[in-house]
Amino acid sequence: MHRKMIEQTWDERPADFMSLILENYVEDVAPNDVVWFLGDMLFNPGKTKKWFAHIMRDLPGVKLLVRGNHDMPKRFPDEYWIDECGFESVYPYFAVRKGVLLSHFPMIQCPDRKGRDGKPDNRYFYESLMLQDEFKYRDLLVNLHGHTHTYCVKDTRCMNVGVDIFNMRPTCIDWALKNKTRPFSV
Repeated sequence: MHRKMIEQTWDERPADFMSLILENYVEDVAPNDVVWFLGDMLFNPGKTKKWFAHIMRDLPGVKLLVRGNHDMPKRFPDEYWIDECGFESVYPYFAVRKGVLLSHFPMIQCPDRKGRDGKPDNRYFYESLMLQDEFKYRDLLVNLHGHTHTYCVKDTRCMNVGVDIFNMRPTCIDWALKNKTRPFSV
């Protein structure tokens, strides 16, 4: 997992965030529920890779993954996610379900978000353009995304559904669709 997240004050995650995420997941997800994971599943493949696969394989639900910037195929091939972790499918950038664009990155860049150097964070500019094209071309309702942790893009077409926003709990697509008019966070 993202071990450095505990040290980041902007993230405000409790020290036991992994336990909370797992407990809430098991409490909220039934065996036949479809669960979309919107990336950044593992930060460092080292020692945690086998442990993580064991945990994921035993979690309930039909698991689908949209890769995040830490889940790249070079470090984690599709076979790892499917064969070892029990995911049904792996999507490289986005997926579309129920009129929703599911992605790791928000389709709108975060102009007021700064990188470590203090300059605007434009690392995922081209991914954002691709996602905007998909959204427009398919006439979609909302972009549910992760990546930004506690930061919410100031665009009503985007909704951060990461666990940091939802008290370390998974979010239901149907709930997000009903509440998509909430502009920045819940």
